[in-house]
Amino acid sequence: MKLVPYSHLKPNNLGALLFIAPCLAYLGYVFFGLALAIFLAVSLSYFSPGEPVLVRGTVTYSAQPVLFKSVMIGFYGIGTSILTLIISSLCAALVSWESTFSNPKHERI
Repeated sequence: MKLVPYSHLKPNNLGALLFIAPCLAYLGYVFFGLALAIFLAVSLSYFSPGEPVLVRGTVTYSAQPVLFKSVMIGFYGIGTSILTLIISSLCAALVSWESTFSNPKHERI
C-alpha cells in the first residue's frame, strides 16, 4: 500500500472523508496549541501568589485547587489533540487506500 499526500489523492467514493481528514488535523493542532498555552499559563501562575484567605487565624494563598483543575484541562487537551490527530491520520490512510483500489492501473483479481 502506497500512501500519498492529500493533494495527490483522487478518491471516487470518499471525497467527504478527504475533506474531513485535514480539518481534523488542523483541529488537533489547535487543541495541542491550546493545551500548551494552558500549561504555560499554569506554570507562570504557579510562581505568583493566589488570593489571600484567612484560615485558622493565618493568611494563606489559595491557588492550588485552581492550578490542579488547569493542569487537568491541559492533560485533557493534549489527549484530545492526540486522539484527533490519530483519527485524522486513519481517515487519510483510508482515503489513500480507497484511491489505490479505484485507480484504473489497479489489477482486479
